[in-house]
Amino acid sequence: MGFLMHIFRLMRAGHIIAKYRIIPADMLRNMRFSAKFGLFILSPLTYIFGLRAGNDIDKRMGLALAKLGPSYIKLGQFLATRPDLVGDKIAASLRQLQDDVTPFAQKLAIAQIEKSFGKKITNLFVEFSQPIAAASIAQVHKAKLSNGRYVAVKILRPDVEQRFARDLSDFFFIAGIAEQFDPEAQRLRLVEVVATLKKSVNAEMNLRFEAAAIAEMHEYAANLPAELNFIMPQVNWALTDKNVMVTDWVEGVALSDMAQIKKLGLDMPKLAEDIVTCFLTQALEFGFFHADMHPGNIFIQQDGKIALVDFGIIGRMTPDERRFLAEILYAFVRRDYLHNAKIHFEAGYVPEHFKVEDFALALRAIGEPMMGANAEDISMGKLLGQLLKTTETFEMRTQLQLVMLQKSLVIVEGVARMIDPKFDMFKSMEPLLENWLKKTLGVEAKVKNSMETVVELAAHLPKLPAYMQRMMDSVEKLNAISKADAIMAETAKSTRRHNRAQTALLVVALCTFLATLLV
Repeated sequence: MGFLMHIFRLMRAGHIIAKYRIIPADMLRNMRFSAKFGLFILSPLTYIFGLRAGNDIDKRMGLALAKLGPSYIKLGQFLATRPDLVGDKIAASLRQLQDDVTPFAQKLAIAQIEKSFGKKITNLFVEFSQPIAAASIAQVHKAKLSNGRYVAVKILRPDVEQRFARDLSDFFFIAGIAEQFDPEAQRLRLVEVVATLKKSVNAEMNLRFEAAAIAEMHEYAANLPAELNFIMPQVNWALTDKNVMVTDWVEGVALSDMAQIKKLGLDMPKLAEDIVTCFLTQALEFGFFHADMHPGNIFIQQDGKIALVDFGIIGRMTPDERRFLAEILYAFVRRDYLHNAKIHFEAGYVPEHFKVEDFALALRAIGEPMMGANAEDISMGKLLGQLLKTTETFEMRTQLQLVMLQKSLVIVEGVARMIDPKFDMFKSMEPLLENWLKKTLGVEAKVKNSMETVVELAAHLPKLPAYMQRMMDSVEKLNAISKADAIMAETAKSTRRHNRAQTALLVVALCTFLATLLV
C-alpha cells in the first residue's frame, strides 16, 4: 500500500509539473522520449486548457510549487543551490522563491498558544494581531505584553510535521529509485541531499531550536566591533516552547519593500556591502550563520542598522571548512588557480587520481571569463554553478556540508544586487577574506594557537601525578595478567605432556595385549 501511495502522490506532482510547464524548452528538447511521453500522459489536456508556454517561467514555477504544497516550496529553495541537478534556468527561477503561503486561521493560532502555555490568550497578551507573515512551516503575529512591549509571536502550522513527513518519504522513495538505476544519481548523492533537507526541516519544526540559535548568535555577536552594523531580537524564553516562540518586535523596513527602503535616504552601495559583510562575518568568524537571508528576513532601520529575523535555518562550518572556503574564494579573486586546486585536493573534494594541474586548468576556465568583466556580468551564483558543473568531469562527490553555504552566498549576492545593481561581490569580499586569512593563518595566529596549546597542556599539569598513578596501576594489572597467562600456559603445557605420556602407555599396553593373543 505504501508503494502505491508513493506512486499516486508522485504522479500528482508530475501532473502539476506538466500542467504548469516549468521545464525550460531547451531542457525538454534534450529529454528522452519516454520522459516527454510520460509528461504528456500526466497532463494530456494541458495543450488545450493549460497554461501557455509563453507565460513567465518564474511565475509558473511559484504557482506550481504553491499548488504542490509547502514541502515542495522548501525543496525548490533547496534545489536552487544545485544547478547541476536541475539546470541553470530552473535554478535561477527557484532562487526567486520566497516562503509566502496562505496563513492559517486566527482561531487555530490562538488555540495553539493557549494549549502551549495553559492560559487564555487574554492572560498572555494585551493585543494579538492577525497574521503579519506566513511561511510553509510557521506564521508570525504581532502582540503586546502587559508591560507595553510589542513582541513577535511565531506559531507552527497545524499538522505541519505530518505533511512534511509524508512528502519527505516521497522524496526519499524517488531518490532511492534514481540512485538504484542511475550512476549519476549515485555520484550526486540524491538520498543524502534529501536527508540534508530533512535535517534542516526537522530543526525548523522545533521553535526551541530557533530560539537557541538566536541566543547563540547573540553570544558570538557580543564580541564583534561596533561598526559591524547588525542586530537580532532577544528571545522571551518564558513564552517559548516547541510550537510557539516569542521574541522582541523588530522595527524597520523589510528589504522586500525597496520603495520604502529608498525613502530612508541611505547610502545604497554601502548598505549592500554591509549585508555581505554581515553574512561573511557570521560564516568566517562564527562558523555559524543565518542560512535564509532573503529580503523578507532582513529589516533596515532608520540609522542603517541591519536587523535579522527568522533563524529557523542556520548553517555551521568547522574551522577547516572555513579556511577552505576563504582560501578557495580568495584564490579566485587573486586568480591563483593552482593554489585553488591544491586547496580542493587538500580538502578531499577532488579524488587523488586526478592531477592538480588539470583541475587548476578547469578552475582557470571558470575564473578567467569573469576577470575584467563588468560588475553586472560577474556573479557568485554563476561561479558556483560552473564549479558544480566540473564535478562530473572530476568525479567530485557533492559536499553536503557546503550546500547550505552555497545557497546562502547566492541569496546574499542577490540581495546586494537588488540594493545596488552594480554591486561586485568579488571586489567586496577581497579585503574581508584577506584580513581573515592573515588573522587565521599568519604568524600571530600560529603563535596564538601555540600558546593556547601550551595553556591547555599546563591545565593538565596538576593532574599529572594522578595520570602517572593510573598508568602505574595499569602496568601492574598488565604484569599480573601476564603472570597469570604464563602460569596458565605452563599448566596447559604440563597437561599436554601428561596426556601424551598417558596415550603412550595406552598404546604400549594395547600392543602387549595384542602380542599375547597372537602367541
